[in-house]
This record gives sequence, C-alpha cells and structure tokens, in this order.
Amino acid sequence: MSVDDRVDTPYVDTKPYQYLYRDGDHFVLMDPQSFDQIPAPAEAMGDAGQYLRGNENVTVSFIEGKIVAIELPNVVELRVTDTPPQVKGATATNQSKEATLETGLRVRVPPFIEIGEEIRVDTRTGEYLERAKG
Repeated sequence: MSVDDRVDTPYVDTKPYQYLYRDGDHFVLMDPQSFDQIPAPAEAMGDAGQYLRGNENVTVSFIEGKIVAIELPNVVELRVTDTPPQVKGATATNQSKEATLETGLRVRVPPFIEIGEEIRVDTRTGEYLERAKG
C-alpha cells in the first residue's frame, strides 16, 4: 500500500429519533422534526428492547441511508413488575435481590425496592442506579 492509496471512509450520518414501539422483528422510530416513522431492524437495536418501553430518545447512525447503529440514552426509567418482598429484619446493607422490569429485563436491586416502583437503570452496564424521582 503506498501513501497515495486512499481508503474510502463511509460517511456516518447521525440523527435523533424517538422510539415508539416494537412491531415484530422491527422497532418503530419517529423523526421528531418531520414525524416520519422508520422501521429499525432488531439486529441494529441490539439489546435495546430490554431498556426501551416507548417515547425514549435514541441516536440513530446511518451509512448510505441504512441504519447501522442505535445509541440508547445512558439511563432509562422502568417499572418493577416482579420482585420478592423485603425480608423483615434483614440488616445487611449489601444485600440485593432480583427484580423483573416491565420490559423483561432482570436487574439486582436493593431489598427496599417493591413491585410497581420506577427505578433508573444504566443502559451501558444494565445496573440499578436509584429510585426514579416521582
């Protein structure tokens, strides 16, 4: 390869979109400026379905008009749909229990978290951060 050889770098266009809902193998996204809706294939979304319940803002990367990546918000708020009750008298502060969230995602949460509560989850690590501010 000589110094004159050029490697074509594809132009990556990124735009904000709003996630609306899942439709079979696709996730439906909406352009917040034009309100145009586009289907995003599940493979471009990765594990986004575990974190998105609808109306979240995402960043979509396109190469030549084709979706190549979807960037989630760093933190999402989800409702706890199932978790064991808190054990009375448990005093250890480092105990955690598993909770199932409305999207099916399972995370470890502190023992005081109850069914129906909204919690904040880091989409980069899948970890519980805190209770959502009501």
